[in-house]
Amino acid sequence: MAAVSNQLFTLGASGTFFSVSAEMKRPELFTRSLLCGQSFIVITNIAVSSIIYGKIGQYLASPALGSAGTLIKKISYGIALPGLIVTAVLWSHVAAKYWFVRILRGTPHLQSNTVVHWSVWIGSMLVTVVFGFIIVEVVPFFDNFLSLVGALVNPVFTNILPGFMLLYYLAKRPEKAAERIQNIDTEESISARRWLLEAFKTYRNGWKEVVVLSVAYFMILTGFLIIVGGTYATVLVIQASYDEGSVSGVFSCADSS
Repeated sequence: MAAVSNQLFTLGASGTFFSVSAEMKRPELFTRSLLCGQSFIVITNIAVSSIIYGKIGQYLASPALGSAGTLIKKISYGIALPGLIVTAVLWSHVAAKYWFVRILRGTPHLQSNTVVHWSVWIGSMLVTVVFGFIIVEVVPFFDNFLSLVGALVNPVFTNILPGFMLLYYLAKRPEKAAERIQNIDTEESISARRWLLEAFKTYRNGWKEVVVLSVAYFMILTGFLIIVGGTYATVLVIQASYDEGSVSGVFSCADSS
């Protein structure tokens, strides 16, 4: 289960999809871009991980570059460093944007070139980066930390929320944003009890609705299963690592691979 959580962390970027879609010049191309991007990531991840694990097996370190030997590891990290920096900036940007929009939503500063706008944006980035730095330095284990995040956080975005979104789609059949809906019954739209019941009743409409309904419930149930089982398994692995003395101290420069 810990391995499942680790893989879920690798592919669990669903939380960023809305942010990316909101900034696209042509949002109608989002689905096509999503399929291309995710297909490339999945194929690359399977191919690279299979080759590396086939060559190294149980001696595989985490991160995997730690298995390459001292010299090759240093060269590899030197080559990968620009990509790691870009990735860190990208994820910091995505996280900070949620803070930024939440703070300035409904104000004229959200899309205006004002002092408040830039102050909040820079502050959001600083808080995100500092918080992330403290977390990664305080946690003295890398692989198990990824598994823990993959078990606690990722199932919400990869399984549970998409499952509920499918149920909402079955119940409401929402129109595309490009069609500019003018009249929306807000109270009815946010009544979860109502649309969940309506979604369940759609099994009467035909086999297609039954399939979608089954997929939605399967995603939700597996999401909760991974949260409970994955967290429990990862905690046991972390406890075993402490018992073996293989965990270094906090804010340490020791090799955690």
